[in-house]
Amino acid sequence: MTVIKQGSRRLIASACPAAQKVGLIEGMAVVKAQAMVPDLHIINAGPRAR
Repeated sequence: MTVIKQGSRRLIASACPAAQKVGLIEGMAVVKAQAMVPDLHIINAGPRAR
């Protein structure tokens, strides 16, 4: 899963098939994703990901 920052929010930019299988989708707030999957592995997307 990669994450982008939009204003003060961190949002999922992309999610692998395993993340999608547990309900994580692009555009979802990272806070919500972490509540669903506490041991979630997050990678910040580079500037070109926007």
